[in-house]
Amino acid sequence: MRIYPGAVAVPLCLILAGILLALDRFGIIQVGHLWSLWPVILIASGMEKLYLWTITQDRR
Repeated sequence: MRIYPGAVAVPLCLILAGILLALDRFGIIQVGHLWSLWPVILIASGMEKLYLWTITQDRR
């Protein structure tokens, strides 16, 4: 059985979002401040895709 990166990344993002929202609900962190970091999420996902692309190119 082969696990694809997208099959793991999406559930992990949902779990992380749930944890962040729970921490916001309990008053531990304020999620509003974290939303200002959304470009970092785009950059990180692009770097992940580039990394996965280079790995698959090496195997061919």
